[in-house]
Parts: sequence; structure tokens; C-alpha cells
Amino acid sequence: MKRLLLLMALVLATSSAAWAGACTTETLNNYLASGFSCSVGPLLFSNFSYSTVATGGAGQSPATGVKVTPIPNSGGETGFQLNDGWLAGQNQSITATLNFTVTICASSCSLQDWVLLMSGASSGSGSLASVMETNGVGTLTVTSSKTLAGPNSLPAGTHTMSITETIQAIGGSGKGSSGSVSMVKDLFSYTVPEPASLALLGTALFGAGLLLRRRLGGADGTAGQ
Repeated sequence: MKRLLLLMALVLATSSAAWAGACTTETLNNYLASGFSCSVGPLLFSNFSYSTVATGGAGQSPATGVKVTPIPNSGGETGFQLNDGWLAGQNQSITATLNFTVTICASSCSLQDWVLLMSGASSGSGSLASVMETNGVGTLTVTSSKTLAGPNSLPAGTHTMSITETIQAIGGSGKGSSGSVSMVKDLFSYTVPEPASLALLGTALFGAGLLLRRRLGGADGTAGQ
């Protein structure tokens, strides 16, 4: 019986995002620590990596300068926001690449869609401010200050996505040309089991426990005593 209770506790403990501490507002370099993961609501974020490539003398925009702000709920969407000055002047460019994984509790939950939002601007011919996200399900590309939403019905059972996000600022060749990205938001919507379903699961586990106890009792001769 003790073994069964231990197994049930393990199942329940691993069925929600409570396995990691809550994400906090801090610089991105703290998220890059080996083995780091954190949760925002039932979403678990992990496997962060970040790199930048700059040309023409543009700043490298290190992870120590990128601020991460968790968003517990924004119009039914949950995720986080990045703030920095990815900035390129005339004949300059900077490309920042962010990778991370998002997981929604256990397999009984599922991701529904995702939203990508940016704030940025470009000036002059050949200049660009953009964010592109790929995640194995689809690709979103946002330019200037816009919002794009992915499919509102992801494949059934989608509860983990590995995401690559490319932030790009390019300054054209003309005098005064520039490109900049100041903010990026990654938001996700999801479904979780209804309270009635959770109650049914609890009842089933309890019943399984009683049945196992009776069988074990019969095996050692204690049944009916």
C-alpha cells in the first residue's frame, strides 16, 4: 500500500508545472544557467540559449542586457516578454537567436495556439526590424510593430514545443538609416483537464488503490480478517 501511495504522489507531482519554481523578472543571462527551468502558470520554460552576431560596428546586445518579464495572463495568453535595444544604424546589422522549450503540464493538457508580438521600427531603404519564430508546428514573422497569432487549433496532444526565435535589426545604406527592436512577447494559450475530469481521475486512483490492497491482503492470508 505504501508503494502505491508513493507512486500516486509521484504521478500527481509530475502532472503540473509545479516541478519548477516560478519565472521571475530578471536578465536573460540568469535563464541561461545549465539545467535552468521555470514556470508561468502551468507552462514550463526550459533549455534556454542565446547568441548574437553583429556587423558594421553594431552593439552585440549581450544576455546581461536583455530583461525577461513573465506574463501570467494577458487576454487568456501566458508567456513572457523580452526587452532590450537591438539597434543597428547605417550599414549595421544585428541578429539575435533565442532558443527555448515550452511544456504544458502533463500529456492530459495541450497547447492551443501561440502569439508573437514585437515593438520596433525601421527607417530608410534597406532597413529592417523583424522577429521570426519557428517551432516545428509553423513559422511566424513580425515586422515593425505588429502582432501575429499562430493556428488556433494545434495538433491534438501538443504539449511541448521547441522554439527558435530570430530577432533582426538592419540599418540601410542611406544616411540616417536604422532598424531597432525594443520588445518581443511570446504568448501561449492552452487547455487543462476540467475539474470533473480531475475528480474522476482521483476516484479512479482511489479505487485502484483499494483493489490492489484487497489483492495484496488476499495474497498474504489477511483478507476477510
